[in-house]
Amino acid sequence: MTTYSRILVGVDGSNEAEAAFRRAAKMAASDGAVLGIAFVADIRRIVPLIDYEQTFIHKARSYGEEL
Repeated sequence: MTTYSRILVGVDGSNEAEAAFRRAAKMAASDGAVLGIAFVADIRRIVPLIDYEQTFIHKARSYGEEL
């Protein structure tokens, strides 16, 4: 069985991401690994909306930190 020293898992609030997070947390605990959690917001679709962009970025950052 492979032993990991670092594990990175992405989260986005979906059920699949939650399942991946739980599995990664169990793996990290059993291997004594460092667990990294990543949340990436895709803002390419709202680039034309400059005024709205900062609000969206703030909300996305807050949501990611909450996860």
